[in-house]
Amino acid sequence: MFKKWWQSLTLKNPEDNSSNDKTAFGKIISQLTTRKPLQDIITQTNEGELTRLLGFFTLNTLGLGAIIGAGIFTTIGNAAANFAGPAEILSLLIGAVPAFLTALPYAEMASMIPASGSCYTYTYTVMGEYSAWLV
Repeated sequence: MFKKWWQSLTLKNPEDNSSNDKTAFGKIISQLTTRKPLQDIITQTNEGELTRLLGFFTLNTLGLGAIIGAGIFTTIGNAAANFAGPAEILSLLIGAVPAFLTALPYAEMASMIPASGSCYTYTYTVMGEYSAWLV
C-alpha cells in the first residue's frame, strides 16, 4: 500500500524523466534538489566584478558591531582568569580540538570548490538548492 502511494507521488515511469510525466510533488522535489554544476559556479566566480556598495554609515555600523561583539571575548577571558585557574588551559585545549576538526572539512571543500559562499555554495553544489537554503 505504501509503495503504491509513494509511486503516485513520484515519477509515473522511472525511465522517463521528462517534466510532463511528473506529478506536482515530483516537480517540487526536483526543484528543491536542483544542483548547480561545479563548472557553472567556477565560471560565475571568475566572471564577476566587485562593486562598491558599502557607504560611510554602513561601514561605521559594521565596525561598531564588531567592537560590541568582541566584548564577549574579553568578558569570557576575565571570568576564566578569575575563576578557572589552571583548568583554563585544559578548557582551551578541549575547545580547540572540535574547532580544528571543523576547520579540516572547510579546507577540503575550499580546495575542491574554489568559489565564495562557503557552506551555501558547497551544499548547493553537492546536495541541492533546498539543503543549501537550510544551511
